[in-house]
Amino acid sequence: MKRETISAALNLLDERHIRETACFDPGLSGDPPERIEPMKVKRLFTFVLAAALLLALGAAAYAISGIHAARQQEIRNDLQIAASGTDSYQEYTLPEEDADGIVLLSAISDGYWQKIYVNVSPITEEELAAWPGELSFGLSLQESDLFIFAAPELPPDLTLSGKEEIQKAVRDYAYDSESQTLTLECITDAASLREAMAGQDSITLRLASYRQGEKERELGSFVFTPTEAEMRHFDFGSVPCRDEESGREVELVALELSPISAVWKFRSEDFVRLFEAEQYPESESYLNLCDDTCWDTELVLSDGSRFRTGGFLSAPVEDGLICCRCDWKSALDIYAVEQILLGDQVIWEAK
Repeated sequence: MKRETISAALNLLDERHIRETACFDPGLSGDPPERIEPMKVKRLFTFVLAAALLLALGAAAYAISGIHAARQQEIRNDLQIAASGTDSYQEYTLPEEDADGIVLLSAISDGYWQKIYVNVSPITEEELAAWPGELSFGLSLQESDLFIFAAPELPPDLTLSGKEEIQKAVRDYAYDSESQTLTLECITDAASLREAMAGQDSITLRLASYRQGEKERELGSFVFTPTEAEMRHFDFGSVPCRDEESGREVELVALELSPISAVWKFRSEDFVRLFEAEQYPESESYLNLCDDTCWDTELVLSDGSRFRTGGFLSAPVEDGLICCRCDWKSALDIYAVEQILLGDQVIWEAK
């Protein structure tokens, strides 16, 4: 019995950000270890579940249907849904009988990204060996330019580098060779998805494999309704942040927190002026200051644990504010936040 995931971060981020993302788990603080090996012990529940399904359904029926249930449970565990209590996560009814094609497992949204988890079969070992690089996966919506990135889903406690290491992790965690079933995480911009739906409540998404950018074969389709996002807003007023070396200053004014992401909002008229004038090299020190502030800020939870959102992955300017977006894998209980610290300074506290 194996397991799943390759996050979009494996293709979109450099190795530094992969290491950073791996340590973004609620309750952890401090520097991440240099390397985190796969922890087979945490998968014990999967083996127990598999054994129970074998007894209940018989070995033949378990071939695929048991894998769907096991994958769904593992995704729930990896996202820490029970601990976070988030309503942003949705699970779907699994088929009672084995069938090739697409099985929708679960989904979660933070209002900005919509993440969708599916099982697909059959995917041959020869096909899998061509990913990443020659082979890719993607979801599309008929009569729309919307394209949804898809990649094998891996546990959040892995630090990977190099194609061989990534492929081994996919075989170990995301793929079942007996049933040729692969688990994918599909990620799309939530606003673009809603726009493509043109006011409809649900849409039909089609999954395909691509060879060197050209569609190779259709893998199936499923009907999907976007999930609702949970959000908590924190207003800081104006917290000054200064880089002594460059003399740059920004004001930290707000935080929008979801279970799987944070948007730290900064104000700087000088940065916005440089940004709008497309003077990007001159504005780099402002971005470095914002990134350092994101790293230095801690959320203190009701159980006494502390959580860092890490550095930002994007920083668009919206409504005159620098919106620094940070993502992580495992869901956080956003209503357990009782204090927010910037270094030793308390910048927000529950009343």
